[in-house]
Order: sequence, then structure tokens, then C-alpha cells
Amino acid sequence: MKTTYKENTTKIIREFLDLIEERGIDDIEELGDIVEREDFYFLGNGAECSAYFYKGICIKDYCSISDAIRQCKKWKSVIDTPLFPEFYGANGQYLFMELIDGIEYAYYKGKAVDNVDIQNTLKKFAYDHLQKNIITQDLHSHNIMIDKNHNIKIIDVGYFKQETLDKDSREEYYNDLCQGLNEDYPIN
Repeated sequence: MKTTYKENTTKIIREFLDLIEERGIDDIEELGDIVEREDFYFLGNGAECSAYFYKGICIKDYCSISDAIRQCKKWKSVIDTPLFPEFYGANGQYLFMELIDGIEYAYYKGKAVDNVDIQNTLKKFAYDHLQKNIITQDLHSHNIMIDKNHNIKIIDVGYFKQETLDKDSREEYYNDLCQGLNEDYPIN
């Protein structure tokens, strides 16, 4: 019987959690001493978590369970948005999601013909969210990946907040955000 992608992903997550529990691992980096290098490695740090590759999925390890819960709620709010990786779920301080095999937009810019299309897609995303009074405060070129098929994936939901802005403030924010996408820094 052939297993589905979802069944396989669920199996990998269960295997990871069992391994953590069986070995009494407090620090996810200890897995590096147990698991083969091609099955587990460090991907990068964010403000609140570290990201790891484990057997084809991305695991985000948060400093606290409350940080993980807050981020989990944010991921669930964008679950149907194709610009975000697929969210598989959470357990304790860990969030599990689709691994994006690609390059950060910061390193991609200027290398591809469709750079304008990517910029327009990101600007439309920001604009659409602003129309719903959702403020995206950590959207910058290091939190955006371009996969092998030139698809855009926002890999960090960062700081989304609900805030009502007047028309002038909304335009100013949008212009600052667009500039930030070009200049490699987040808009705060």
C-alpha cells in the first residue's frame, strides 16, 4: 500500500517527537549527534526561533511554548494563502511546515527576468492585507524565498497585527514597505 504525502509527513513528525521524548532531548541541536547529517541540520535563526531541516520538513524551535502558540495562531491565519509554506501543525515549542527549497529573495534579486513580477506579487499581498487592516511588519527580502519553480514563499509570518489606519497612514506604510522590499530591511 502506497503512503500519501500527508501520511508520510505525519509519520516524520511523529518520529521526530518520539525521538525527542525517548532520548530526553532538551535542546534540538542534540539530534545532530544522533541522526545522520543528511537527515537533520540547522537552517537559520529568527528573532524568536531557530529553524531546522529534518527528513524533508522544516521544524521551527521556539524559545517558549507561549511564543510557539502565538506563532501557530499566525500561521493558521495564513494557512490558505499560497504565498506561505504549508503548515503541518505544532507540538509544544515546535512548529512543523513545508520545507522551501530555494533561495532568499535578498540573494535572488537582479538574477532573474521575473523580478518585477515577484515585486508586484509581494506588493499586492501587502496591499490586500492593508485593505483588511492587517499590518505586516517583518516582510523583507530575507523572509521571502523563491523556490526552484520561481514561486514566492513568505517563510516568516513575523509581526502581523490588526490595526486601523487612515488613508494617508496606509499609503505611507505601503510605500515604506515597498521600499523595504527593495532595500533588504524590515519595516517596523
